[in-house]
Amino acid sequence: MADGLLTNTGSGPDKIGTDEDTGAGWHVGLTKLVCGPNGTFTYVDVGPGTEATALRVTLPTDCTGLLAVQGELAHDAVESTNPFLLGVRALSHGANPTAVSDAGDMTKLHGNRHGIPWVIGGHPNIISTEWTITTQQTDAALITVGAGTKIVVTEIMMSTETAGTDVRIGFATATLPAADAAGTNGMVLSQLNMAADRPYQRGNGSGIVAPGGDNEDLRITTSGAVNV
Repeated sequence: MADGLLTNTGSGPDKIGTDEDTGAGWHVGLTKLVCGPNGTFTYVDVGPGTEATALRVTLPTDCTGLLAVQGELAHDAVESTNPFLLGVRALSHGANPTAVSDAGDMTKLHGNRHGIPWVIGGHPNIISTEWTITTQQTDAALITVGAGTKIVVTEIMMSTETAGTDVRIGFATATLPAADAAGTNGMVLSQLNMAADRPYQRGNGSGIVAPGGDNEDLRITTSGAVNV
């Protein structure tokens, strides 16, 4: 049995488009997609087509699948078209961009006229703390944290008025690691036999000097008085 059914109209095309299912012994009708308001229609084109002949598709609100989006260019490919790019708004040196109304509002990224982003090193909420320690300490906590929190040091400085003082500052939940020959076994700042009235410093607040582990306090072991 061949595809198509006779209509016996007497004129014009005398078959309805079908596809025969030979196993089941029936015909499945062939149709064309159309779109448009009630009472009129436009055939939907094959391929991208135009807006007037495109089939509108809206994703369901309860869709649990993944919508894959692929860019025009792969990594390391030569830019030859007009792909979507991450951009920044150009500002001249010394310009002061307008602040948004409230915290949590969306804001633009800014850069200079060469496209180099304007950035501020460090963290927006730097915490500055100073300690004056007058006696010998062993694994004393300077800053304590709980589980799920880490301490990040961006700058640290220490000095002593008494020559020969040993100082080790680092991260630990309870006990600092034993000092190696150089006194620097994983420490944030470590100095053996310190000179008097000489500051020892790491970092300047613009970047990370050392990150602690989860639930690790910032601790100090010193043989005498020290300012941190």
